Amino acid sequence: MTRMPFVSALVFFLSAVPTWPCGFHNYVPQPTMVEHMLSSSSIALARPSAASAFNFEVVEVLRGPLPDERIPFLVDTATRLKLKTHSGSVLFTYDDVTQSWQRLALIDDEMRPLVDEILTHLPEWRLGGDAHRAQMFAQLLDHPKPEIRHLALRELDRLDYSILRGLLLFMDTQSVLTEVNDPWQRTLAPIRVLLLGLSRDQGVAQALVQGIDNNRISSGPLLGAYATALIELQGVDAVQMIATHYLVNADHSGAARELLIEALAIHSSYGAPEVVAAIEQALADAIANNPQLAIPVARQFMARYDWSQHHAISQALVPLTSVGTDEDRAMVEHYVLVSAGEGGVIRDH
Repeated sequence: MTRMPFVSALVFFLSAVPTWPCGFHNYVPQPTMVEHMLSSSSIALARPSAASAFNFEVVEVLRGPLPDERIPFLVDTATRLKLKTHSGSVLFTYDDVTQSWQRLALIDDEMRPLVDEILTHLPEWRLGGDAHRAQMFAQLLDHPKPEIRHLALRELDRLDYSILRGLLLFMDTQSVLTEVNDPWQRTLAPIRVLLLGLSRDQGVAQALVQGIDNNRISSGPLLGAYATALIELQGVDAVQMIATHYLVNADHSGAARELLIEALAIHSSYGAPEVVAAIEQALADAIANNPQLAIPVARQFMARYDWSQHHAISQALVPLTSVGTDEDRAMVEHYVLVSAGEGGVIRDH
């Protein structure tokens, strides 16, 4: 028996279903200040030019050579007024490949020590050092300066969930809960929701349940975050509630149910044994009730190289012959083959 066609097809399916920061396939975090600094060839501080208050002039080079190209950005009114009364500056990076400047942040006396610390760690962070970098910013979640908290959240937002749940977190859950609903900070709502689940504060459980209910129709990234957070906080009870009230409910869209399955897949990889067992039972029941759910289950678990759903998905092969696309059916068939040990590795808890 030749395995080459099978292996090639498997590689195709796995490459088509990537994993994502914080787990959610419909959400891509924005590049952080640190990422821009890591990828730059020069880092500099600038202030309004003495010759023209509307143009920036480099006043200090923090790393790399001073580029010949001038900073093209104009000094906006808000920045000009702030720098007129304060001794701060604006942080810029320069990429010598694209020959472009990137404006990053307004740096005042509170931000400067953090920038200096980041600069000292850039060499090691280029080689990895994700655990140190993550914990450093986790300790800033309760910083009194909003801009520094914002920076810390963006750094945590880029992490895989396995790293996130291993951090020692410093935060006030009630403040985080309030900020989740801030319309001006919607892009940071998913990571704040995940942090609520990791807080171990049972007092936020009802807010997480309400968050799932409020977002079940929109199918945005918050639905997956709320489900992941609730399972983190309440374990088996949360798995059973999500499965009973949402997963098997045909009134909910396929996109919404896939986000819930994605949350279950995340915890299948990292959860306690009793949570993993509850997830396997919940998905087996859901697929038995609706074989089409085998498609998103296979997709999400395959993305995490988690082959634990073999039995449940294999039971759906016959019913799926008349539904779904050819690609969907092929993906489910390959999941079953790999999870049976045909060229794959069964997940080891």
